[in-house]
Amino acid sequence: MKKLSLILAVIVASVGLAVPSHAIGLRVGPRVGVNVNNLHFDKEVFDKENRTGFTGGLELNLSLPLGFGIDASVMYARRAVDGSFTLGNKETIDGKNLDYISVPINLEWGISLPLINKIVVPYVYVGPDFAFKVSKDDISQAWNDHKVDVAMDFGIGLQFIKHLRVSATYGMGLTKWANWAGVTSTSEDLTARTSCWTITAAWLF
Repeated sequence: MKKLSLILAVIVASVGLAVPSHAIGLRVGPRVGVNVNNLHFDKEVFDKENRTGFTGGLELNLSLPLGFGIDASVMYARRAVDGSFTLGNKETIDGKNLDYISVPINLEWGISLPLINKIVVPYVYVGPDFAFKVSKDDISQAWNDHKVDVAMDFGIGLQFIKHLRVSATYGMGLTKWANWAGVTSTSEDLTARTSCWTITAAWLF
């Protein structure tokens, strides 16, 4: 984990030193959104049954030549985990809310379209997301929670009038969020990873 963070920091610093200052654009602003189970292109995406949490924080965007850019955010995220499991037929453990400080770092590419690029610019991005758990541990030791979750983000977005950015991100969980030992009567061990869609809006200055 530390090695990966160091490598990313070196890459960002190297790019910044290699690109002339006049070609770099640095913007920052607030970002808010919701986590959802399934991505719908209609109002159902915000239905209560589909929402699994919310997020909010600060986004920093570094634009580079040829439409490329580096986007990083520091976000507070609450994720709701549903489920009910019986530990050795004696103790039932229900789903709970998990609170994180999430730090996604993405490499993005904006698709410049003639005539309308001053109004709207579509973009795609990919990168790691480091989520540091800040919520308290469950009382039961059956939740063998990890302090840090790592996901790989894949996303698409639209930038309007150079300030408003609306995006949809799929975070594919890479680390095991929890291990349950002896959850069933057959003492079968279960594991889980957190993967979900996140829809956000940001206003960059």
